[in-house]
Amino acid sequence: MSPPAAGTPIGALPGRWVAAAFGGAALLGGASWWHPVFAPAAWAWAGLLTLGLLGARSPWRAFWGCWAASLAVLAIGYDWVDEMMVVSAGYSPVEAQAAAYGQFALYAGVPSACLALAAGLLRRRVPAVLWLPTAWVVGEWLRFVVVSISIDDWLATQWRVEPVLRALGRVGYLATSWLCLAACAALADALLHRRPRRAWPAVAIGVAALALPPLPPGDVAVFQGIAALHMVDDATPPDRAPPGEALELVVWPEDALYLKPYLAEGHTPGARLDPLLPESPARHVIGLLTRLPRGVLHNQAVAVEADGRVSASRAKRLLMPIIERRYLGLGRDVYQTGHAPTRLDVGGRALVALICGELLARPLVQEGVAQGGQVLVVLARDQMMVNDRALRHLLAVQVLRSVEYGVPSVRASLGGRAAFVGADGRVLAQSGRERSGFLLYDPDRGPRDVDFHGRTIGAEPPPPAPPPDVVVLYARDAPRYRARCPEGRCAHVAIEDFTCGDERAKTVIVSGHGEPPTYLSRGAEEIGAAVRCLAPELVVFDTCHGASAALFQALGDLPATVVASPGLLPPSGLVYGPGFFTEADPQRRAEAVRSVAGPLARWRVDPAGLAAALAGVEAMGPEALRSRIARRKPAQIRLELSPTATILVPVDPARLVGPRARERPAD
Repeated sequence: MSPPAAGTPIGALPGRWVAAAFGGAALLGGASWWHPVFAPAAWAWAGLLTLGLLGARSPWRAFWGCWAASLAVLAIGYDWVDEMMVVSAGYSPVEAQAAAYGQFALYAGVPSACLALAAGLLRRRVPAVLWLPTAWVVGEWLRFVVVSISIDDWLATQWRVEPVLRALGRVGYLATSWLCLAACAALADALLHRRPRRAWPAVAIGVAALALPPLPPGDVAVFQGIAALHMVDDATPPDRAPPGEALELVVWPEDALYLKPYLAEGHTPGARLDPLLPESPARHVIGLLTRLPRGVLHNQAVAVEADGRVSASRAKRLLMPIIERRYLGLGRDVYQTGHAPTRLDVGGRALVALICGELLARPLVQEGVAQGGQVLVVLARDQMMVNDRALRHLLAVQVLRSVEYGVPSVRASLGGRAAFVGADGRVLAQSGRERSGFLLYDPDRGPRDVDFHGRTIGAEPPPPAPPPDVVVLYARDAPRYRARCPEGRCAHVAIEDFTCGDERAKTVIVSGHGEPPTYLSRGAEEIGAAVRCLAPELVVFDTCHGASAALFQALGDLPATVVASPGLLPPSGLVYGPGFFTEADPQRRAEAVRSVAGPLARWRVDPAGLAAALAGVEAMGPEALRSRIARRKPAQIRLELSPTATILVPVDPARLVGPRARERPAD
């Protein structure tokens, strides 16, 4: 295969050369997403794509070649997306592959159509150095309008290239993208026609970029007193601030705790949560799912005072297609879109508070900065980001946003990595993802990553912790309802995986859905057998309607204290005071459990007393039963088992109806 002759006319390249150009663009473009070291491959990707567009004999060939190359770039560079769909949307592997490639086809199609259309209309009239970067930038913008996602913009491959970052900070995102792509197009045009003079725009752009002075570092002192949480899961949140750190603001991840409080967007007077870090003066911005009447859900960034008072909130405005909102017939509408501005004031700090994927929307960042936001905080849930390359893509976007808008940024993460980034694009601190902790940075002490016990997180494994003395039994299909415990204090075991062995626990929490006659989607006898096997001194039924005769009977003669609710519980479940995890005495632990929904039943297992009480129910007449009715489907009455324990007892609905006169009136 010989190179084209000098002065090769546009659209006259042999088909094999056009195919080679598009194929090379696919391979190099995909590689450019794998690691920052491959950033130069992105320039070759754009150059080869230009060659293919210039050399194709028709606009249709230009479109299909460009679309196939762009689809391959996504398939290679984003080969983790199908696994993400399995984790985030619950798809099967086959469904995930179909969804991923369907999205890739759409993502690739929009900019490819713009490029092919521009090539067909302008390549013979306008130099490629003008039309190609314009069509490329317009295609990326139009794709965002169509799908609300733009993580794969070409410029995101250059997040570690200093001259590009300098240009981004000086002239902005669109101009920097256009100039870089114009340089690629100029080089490709010069190569195609074998005329070095056509490369002069690329040389000029490169020299200008190299001559730009370094970006100002920005005021990193704003990070003083800020901690970014990174959590392995939401079942083991922190219960205290790290010792030796004067925290002023803690940034929590998206959906950090499954509380689902009733909270409108903006300001809800009187709204309050339990203190997030008791005994700490720090304020918080935390990602929570919040409820409104008629089942409406918001995904909100919530500003919380140290004592738990809610001072402000804003709901997510950019919802991810399929995962958070219905798109092209796939997925479902999970949340209602918010409307509040992205600026959120917390304790005198003006924050640009974004919820996870909102970072992909440059206008939302621009809005918050224009309103006076001084620090960009990202509340992220990254459990679906299945490998380090996926997380690196998100860090790249964070760097670009900080540089473009000249604001330092903080990322908190559930299942991923927390990060501090300076206004000049320097990654000042980044956490691991294997252990939960607080990530901190300040100019004097530099980066620090400490776990919830105040121990420095480093390459060495943590010191061995004593075995947990609390076992939490939960349902595998409802992990969000697991009781939350300080790190290292609880062993979480799915009831489906439980087998009776030699393990014992001082305390057992049964945590999840309770809808009599089933609990955790299991019968009371199966739950009781698992609890009896562990031989605890204290049993907590952290379920709705957990104070039930069926569950209490299933405990047999287990010598234990039981705490349960006879009514409904909020999604957050029971509240466990600090003494629950620090006290050794089971009675003191039981006293530390409370409910925001009403009084709890507290009972010392007494099979004989329970049997006598249930026998009394059998002797009750319809009026006595109706006076105690608690639920009608299934029919259950309230029974005072002891002065401290009211339980639910199922009854035959027919027993609620008294005898009726059957005599017919006289004629």
